[in-house]
Amino acid sequence: MSIYALALSSELRLRALRAGVHNPHLVSGATMALKTKTPGGGGEKRRVHFVHLPTRNNQTWHAHVAGPCHWYTCHTKGRTKPCLHWLTDGELVCERCASTTPPEDIGYQPLFREVDGRPCFVVVHDYSREKIDQLRFHSRVIVGRGAEQSDGVYVIPALNARPLYETSREEFRREADLTETLLRVWGLPELIEWYHRTQRVPASSPVPPVAPAKKSAKPVDPMYVAAHERWTPDTVPESTSGEEAIQAAADRAALRAAQSPHANGKLPKKG
Repeated sequence: MSIYALALSSELRLRALRAGVHNPHLVSGATMALKTKTPGGGGEKRRVHFVHLPTRNNQTWHAHVAGPCHWYTCHTKGRTKPCLHWLTDGELVCERCASTTPPEDIGYQPLFREVDGRPCFVVVHDYSREKIDQLRFHSRVIVGRGAEQSDGVYVIPALNARPLYETSREEFRREADLTETLLRVWGLPELIEWYHRTQRVPASSPVPPVAPAKKSAKPVDPMYVAAHERWTPDTVPESTSGEEAIQAAADRAALRAAQSPHANGKLPKKG
């Protein structure tokens, strides 16, 4: 390496230390790389999307609980969809209610897959609800499915509680809410429109306009106006000086004396 290259490398290291940059390419004097995000810092998404991970027969895998299971009354003939009549308390008509197959309670359990931490969920049935509702937040579990084709997915506590779930992302430290995810998975436009119209709380409520004061339709007698002007207490504006205020008060006193009934001879003066 030439003397110039050594000097350049030292200069780059010095700049990096002063700027607090820990980019290995910059410190080593190599070509400057694009800046990177802090590991584990997460993205700029407003909400975390959980994907559905199907589980095959005789398959098992480990995960950590991301939150409580979301239970809904659903129609399971064909693709599983929620009962709109039940979900909206009768505000929406559910065409699937006309089917002869009765609805059943279906659960959507949010998880963090252990192998890569991916946010996901599995679909479970009502017969396993007691076991699933006992799962603790961030506990390690085993997800699996039996050998029979009719067997559903189960989620049970792992035999070994370690490794414990650790994360630096704030959104993963809170219990997951699958509402937005399930609306996309179900793909029911009428339900999405109903949710945005009735369930979402706006960021800030508009301030109602102040109604203008009502004006009296009855005209005011000029006699009352003149009396109000004569007997209104003297007020001193804040912007006037002391001499101006004294002179204004004297002028008003002289005006009231001239307008007094005793001055124009209408009433006799008191002795």
